[in-house]
Amino acid sequence: MLETLISLNDSLVLIIDLKSAKLKDLSNKHANAVFKLLVDQTQRFYPNLLDKCYIVNTPIYFPDYWES
Repeated sequence: MLETLISLNDSLVLIIDLKSAKLKDLSNKHANAVFKLLVDQTQRFYPNLLDKCYIVNTPIYFPDYWES
């Protein structure tokens, strides 16, 4: 159904601003897993839909949580 609603020229740019994110927000493993699954599934089933994903204003410790 979704395929019929999206034309071939549509694309999505996802911008995630972590400016007010706290350490406890990023250490929530369930929330991180849901977010990663959302991005992965979008890429898997709609590879041409997600054009770019920017994560901005990341705290210094963000790479540690993104990799885990």
